[in-house]
Amino acid sequence: KDIKVKGQDKNYLQQKLVVYQLMQRRLEELQQQAMLIERKYKELETTKQTLGDMKKLKKTDEVFFPLGNGVYAKGNVSNDKKLFVELGAGLVTNKTPETATKFIEGKEKEMEKSAKEVQTEIEDTISKLNGIGEELRAASGQQ
Repeated sequence: KDIKVKGQDKNYLQQKLVVYQLMQRRLEELQQQAMLIERKYKELETTKQTLGDMKKLKKTDEVFFPLGNGVYAKGNVSNDKKLFVELGAGLVTNKTPETATKFIEGKEKEMEKSAKEVQTEIEDTISKLNGIGEELRAASGQQ
């Protein structure tokens, strides 16, 4: 955009325009981050639901175990009291279904906190974008 003003005002407004564009990119990044957090939260909910459903299984019931990328194995849950839970960075530990559920609930709380922080930053960024946009429109006589 070419803003028609003179001298230092033109440089100032060009800087504001650059800031505006950078903030727009940041807003897009934040929105993508919010979608990622939402997707991870839904995965945690599904995992928690599955853990609850495991209590209803008999040792003779056959289930499909996901191996990854849409590949499953058919089998039985022979030991429903001992689960392997990834803690992160490749670390795996044993947990009971109850402690695994509590672990998942803790992860959900972390996701909720992250979602609130990202949403606050989105709202702040939108507010700042609106302010800079008003300033740019006023300066270019488009208001």
